[in-house]
Amino acid sequence: MLTEIIEIAKFGKELIDSKNAKVKGWRKFYDMYCKLDEVINSSVLVVEHYLPVPLDSEFLVSTTRFKSPIDKWVYYTNHDFKTLDKAVKEYLESFRELEGILEIYDRDLKEKLEYHFWVKSLWCKIFAQIFCSGEISSDGKKLRKKALRLAEHIDKSWYERSMADIKALIISEEIDISEDELRMHVVEMGKKNIVALRQIKAHLGKYIKKNCRVEDLL
Repeated sequence: MLTEIIEIAKFGKELIDSKNAKVKGWRKFYDMYCKLDEVINSSVLVVEHYLPVPLDSEFLVSTTRFKSPIDKWVYYTNHDFKTLDKAVKEYLESFRELEGILEIYDRDLKEKLEYHFWVKSLWCKIFAQIFCSGEISSDGKKLRKKALRLAEHIDKSWYERSMADIKALIISEEIDISEDELRMHVVEMGKKNIVALRQIKAHLGKYIKKNCRVEDLL
């Protein structure tokens, strides 16, 4: 869970760490930083709200609104994942703004940014269409997720990439969560990835404090 979002956030960190990019639109850069915080908060909701709850919990067993405890658990867990999906897509929208607010002096970094996050980028369009941070099957035994990873290498013909090339980057997973131990493993991996996102956010925060004036955000 969240591995593809970490990949995107790390690229943002790479841009500022390279010393080959200069922010010329701090308000939008700060907005991207805030949207990352929303992704983190939504991720915490997923791993702490319903996903780790024992399926024999009294408030599930005594439900009257749903046909079964599993139905209630699946419904609210999937609702948490949908909240995360929304936060991720808003973060992606904000991340796309970097293409217009950064002066980038490294050609490879610039091409990678344009390939993935240009407003008309096929990669960006497909990511928004297919991304699913998680969806529990109706019987509560499977966790399905789908995302689009960043291309590791961009060659000179990056702008000619076909739909087939993009689809090759799609990652589809179906994870067995039929037992408590398997489900808790997903929870722990999610928590680990949240720590990674928080570290990136803290790094971006330091960069903003060091280089941005209050006047730049007004």
